[in-house]
Amino acid sequence: MASLRRGSLLLSALMLLATGGCGVAGNQRGSDGHGAVSDLHRGFIQELRQRPGLSDLQRQVIEDYWITDAELAAIQQVFLDCVYQGHPEIEITFEAGGGYTVRSRGVFVSNEIDFEASMEKEDKIVTECQLAHLTWIPWLFYDMRANPDGLTEDEAILHCFRSKGLQEGDSLTVDTLQDTIHEEWMLDGWVNFPSEEHEACWLDPFGAVVGRD
Repeated sequence: MASLRRGSLLLSALMLLATGGCGVAGNQRGSDGHGAVSDLHRGFIQELRQRPGLSDLQRQVIEDYWITDAELAAIQQVFLDCVYQGHPEIEITFEAGGGYTVRSRGVFVSNEIDFEASMEKEDKIVTECQLAHLTWIPWLFYDMRANPDGLTEDEAILHCFRSKGLQEGDSLTVDTLQDTIHEEWMLDGWVNFPSEEHEACWLDPFGAVVGRD
């Protein structure tokens, strides 16, 4: 029996807000010259560098405030090595955007261990390896490219509204967006967006603008 489920990144744009940064683009670049690094991303990386428990590889990757394709691949390989060590029944497939899919052959399932317990055991293995090796690296890699200006999540949604000519792009602000969503668009715990374009901007503000898959 096989199981397919999707892993999620530890960090999102909401966690980036915890750094207290603003969505103003900086003019500084990574030492390798690959793209401007926004003030928001730079501040976030500076905060991360102060955290204990980072591996030597993680510190090396963020040293120049930029993550290259090769560095992301190296981080992902260490994560895979961690998961696969002694657990060949687990398969990991990385997705565009930084997430990954976990596929299990259910080897843990036996007379003593039921299917649910098997999945819990495998999820524990994957989560521990993610915490130790992936953490925020894939998210930073993709967000620094999709969001070079360092917009916060709410700023990105409003930018998407404006790019699509939706009136809320001009009538709402960062301070009023969430109030509008919860007070006017939410019904019985579900958000009823005025249109599919509004929903697309909410789900993936950068992808909705540039057509990223």
